[in-house]
Amino acid sequence: MIIQILKRFYRLQVAILLVSPLRLLKFYDKNSDNIIWIRDNNLKYFLSTSFLWDLANINFLTKRGQKFKIIFGLKVGFCFSKNIFYSLHPRYGVLVSQTIRLIFII
Repeated sequence: MIIQILKRFYRLQVAILLVSPLRLLKFYDKNSDNIIWIRDNNLKYFLSTSFLWDLANINFLTKRGQKFKIIFGLKVGFCFSKNIFYSLHPRYGVLVSQTIRLIFII
């Protein structure tokens, strides 16, 4: 159990160090076509694997020089013709069935 916790904190530290704050600010654009969709923004989410995947998506986009926007919550129905990046996690992320329902109903 302790080894699992230490591994998680190590992965979290490495992921945070990979995302440069300067690149994060440089490539963040509220009008971007690339959207990082984060369903929850509570403490459990920031300690989960979903947070690491979202950081990896941000790192991927910034290294390619592409702008992105972050959206929190369930209201993503207004995102037409956009590239939506999100984490599939049954507890903190969004399941595929929920995604289809949310995108087409909202």
